[in-house]
Amino acid sequence: MTKRTWSNSKGRYEGIWAEALEKIENEIVDHGKNLIEAIETYQQDELRQSAQNAFSFKIHKNIGLVSRPDQAPSERLVVKNGNYAIAPVDTTFNSEITNALAGIIDEKKDQIDYIVELGSGMGRQIFAIADRLVPYQKQKQIEYFACEFTDSGQEASRKLLKYSNEQKIHVQYFDYMNPDLSFLPRNKNYLFFTFHSIEQIPELPRAVIDEMLAV
Repeated sequence: MTKRTWSNSKGRYEGIWAEALEKIENEIVDHGKNLIEAIETYQQDELRQSAQNAFSFKIHKNIGLVSRPDQAPSERLVVKNGNYAIAPVDTTFNSEITNALAGIIDEKKDQIDYIVELGSGMGRQIFAIADRLVPYQKQKQIEYFACEFTDSGQEASRKLLKYSNEQKIHVQYFDYMNPDLSFLPRNKNYLFFTFHSIEQIPELPRAVIDEMLAV
């Protein structure tokens, strides 16, 4: 297998996010779904296709998890705390981090002004979290920053914003290898997170942490 590098990840995801945008907008415009429903449909289709990949299919078949081409799998093989485990897809792919972050934010209501995702892709996690926190927004207006390296990811986030019920989501360029968070307001309370992003960086520069601490 080809070793994952900073450059080949960028090339791969430029195409992925452009295709994702087209599929999600199709679900919204042609099928009348809201943004969250459209993203969920895309993710289920993505999981279904991934499970049918020859490499994934063989591994899962060997441990008794056989997927069907017409539906997303209910379980998959994961690594948890350094060990292989079989886990429900829903808890490993999208909803678990959304639920966890929503719980943290609910507990820390007075300590968060901005939520920042580093390596946000097309923005699906930011959109999901903002949607979950709509009731909380009535008490305090949170603003979000979707920080992404790929051009297509930034473009997809900006285009999908018009379907997000006017959430205050800012899309910014961010590069782990040359981190610059100077666009963030100073002396505010931040929650930073990353999801399916940081593991693609061969070695995380100390400057990433320094940039976060600076704000």
